[in-house]
Amino acid sequence: MLVEQMDGFELAGRCASGEEAMKRLPEYDPDLVVLDFQLGDITGLDVLARINEARRRPRVLFVSGRLQAEDVYRLVESGADGVIEKDATFKEIEDAMRRVARGERVMSPRLTSAMMAGVRRRREQPPVSLSDRELEIVGRLAHGLAAPTIASELGLSVSTIKATLQRIYEKLGVSDRAAAVAEAMRRGLID
Repeated sequence: MLVEQMDGFELAGRCASGEEAMKRLPEYDPDLVVLDFQLGDITGLDVLARINEARRRPRVLFVSGRLQAEDVYRLVESGADGVIEKDATFKEIEDAMRRVARGERVMSPRLTSAMMAGVRRRREQPPVSLSDRELEIVGRLAHGLAAPTIASELGLSVSTIKATLQRIYEKLGVSDRAAAVAEAMRRGLID
């Protein structure tokens, strides 16, 4: 509704789920993508990972509610161009969209504080060590492979891959594959 009222913006399309967004992004070929963190079937981080692989990467603004410090940190670290809260006014959302579209980085003040707290917490975390097998698996995750494909390539069962992924998530202090890849990259464990 807001986009349709904004001068200089045209709505390329809407998606009802994260999976639909990932499928339709190439078709829509937007300059700016506005996402929520929680998309029901997947997280906005999963969609952001797909966007980061695009040949022509659009700018990405997250408009989300109830983000924790760790979520904000992961969004920024994964390449979000802006993060604001859902309770922002239409004027604030419009301003954020225009600024992100121009190439600026945008974050609401409360989320900036949360981000700083997340950075401090991460600096205090002990180093993480992944086994060679865990590094191999997280490296394949970084290339967008799913558990069944990784299992097939490594000659392992899908349940073994999923159990290993859970250990990786625990060691890295994350809860999903996109966050595991981002955290492994941040820690220099994979390229």
